[in-house]
Amino acid sequence: MISGCAIVIANPLVTLYEDTDTFGLEAGRVPPETYAVEEIRTVTFAGKPQRWFQITADGDTGWVQDSSILIESKSGDCQ
Repeated sequence: MISGCAIVIANPLVTLYEDTDTFGLEAGRVPPETYAVEEIRTVTFAGKPQRWFQITADGDTGWVQDSSILIESKSGDCQ
């Protein structure tokens, strides 16, 4: 777990992925809430870095992309 790192998801359509791949398998939807971040991973997609946050939502652990469309806010410890 990343100490002090939390993200707020307000959009009810955010997808939780099994891995850090937007074309990968979906683990489920992420209900609007504040989530503690368990791990942060950066991957390269189309030559550009993408950050992902690992969270647990409704008992499912998976990944959400670090995007202003998906994440309403994040704590300063997530930088």
